[in-house]
Parts: sequence; structure tokens; C-alpha cells
Amino acid sequence: MLEDFRLKVFMAVEREGNFTRAARTLGISQPAVSQNIAELEKETGTELFCRKKGSVSLTPAGTAFREYAARILHWYSAADEMFGQAGKLRSSAPVIIAADEFVAGSLLPKVLETMVSMNPGLSFKIVTDESLSNPDIKIVLRPHSDSMTLEEGNTYVRLFDAVAVPEDNGHRLAVWTPYLPMLPLDFAPKVFLDSPSVSLLRELSSPEITVIIPKNAANPGFSSREQDLPFLKMDIHAIPSDSFKDGEIFKVFKNLLKENL
Repeated sequence: MLEDFRLKVFMAVEREGNFTRAARTLGISQPAVSQNIAELEKETGTELFCRKKGSVSLTPAGTAFREYAARILHWYSAADEMFGQAGKLRSSAPVIIAADEFVAGSLLPKVLETMVSMNPGLSFKIVTDESLSNPDIKIVLRPHSDSMTLEEGNTYVRLFDAVAVPEDNGHRLAVWTPYLPMLPLDFAPKVFLDSPSVSLLRELSSPEITVIIPKNAANPGFSSREQDLPFLKMDIHAIPSDSFKDGEIFKVFKNLLKENL
């Protein structure tokens, strides 16, 4: 397993507030806990815990160190998923992912390339017409919400913004279809074209046309002038089907999708 065990000990002591209880949760001896913390304090050159009879608490330096320790352990875990034993993922059949054209063309290729390069036993199939298949994982786009249900929170990946290219919105508008119901009322009369195809909209280059597309789709070759449209925020959710049993594959996929947006 990829991790620094001393950081795991540190977090257990902080959580339990006691060396003996931390040892019990970690399945090691109390002297081993003390030794690991002593090594950390020697390496950092500062006391991380205030020792009192029967309990310990973080020093100011320990409180600052905890933030770094938590982040380091998170990335150890992520690395272990990809390169350790947990990362040796396999599937007996292609994992079917349903996504719209933008997600399929702009967001998924790098994610799936990384997964397959680290796990040759995996294969994927992307479908853009959900009616043609019962997907293992569905990528859903929804208008951004600051309040989500517990279920929505479990499937949420992250949000992405929109841009207008070029930045002058006084011209006719060509709009990515999912943004249509989110447009302000004064934008609607200017829309002469909407399309679910981001690639088609990118082909429009007339100075009389302003294109509204996801920010991730606006590459440097498209236009040097773009304006952020923060009122057009979209949330991405990755939803596994009830019949998809490969939880580790979904977990790694979701984490990589989040990191590559």
C-alpha cells in the first residue's frame, strides 16, 4: 500500500485524543504509536501534540500540520488506486458509458486513456444516444445547484462555466442546447441557432455571431476573445446503474473525471 504510516498514526492520535485508543484502532502497540509520533516530531523539528495525563491535543504547529497530512494521505490513496494493488482493475465486458457529445468528445478521452494505460484489463464503450443502451455509467448535466440531496452529492463530480466567444453579446447568438432554459430573458430574442453539438458551434466564425459554449470547449484556436458567463453554471454528475457492480472502477473513473475538468 502506498502511504506514510506515520501520517496515518498522526491522524489517528488527533482523532482519538489518546495514544492508547489510537493504538487500538490501528491494531498496533501503544509504544509503536509513541515512536511514530516521536519520529514525526523529530523530522518536522517541532512538537505536534501537547501531552497531558490521559489525553493529547494538537499544538498550533500540529493543527497546521494536520491540513498537510490529510491532503498527503488523500493523494497516497489516489495513487494507490491507480498504481497499487487496488489499481489493478479488470472488467469481463466493456464498461458502457452514456454521455452527450461534449462530454464524450472533450472530457472522457483523457480519463479513459489513463484508466486503460494503468489497467490493460479494462475496456470501455461510449454511447451518445442513451436510448440505444442500458449504460453502466451515465454522465448527466444539470443546471448548477448550491443545495443538493444526499444522493446528488454522492454522484456530483464538479461544475463548469460557460463562455461567450467573441465577448460582445450584441450580435446574434448560437447556443449550446443545454444552456437554452438557463438564458436570461434579454438573451432569448438574439438566439438564432441552438445545437447539442459543441463541435458544430465551434465551426462558426462569423463576426456577427456570438457562440455560447462550455468553457472547457473554448480552446485557444477557437478565439482569443472570450467572456465568462458565470450565470450559466452546469453540474456534472456520474451515475452508476443499479446493476453495475464494479464499485472500484466507478470510484477511480469519477476521481479522474473530477481531476481532468
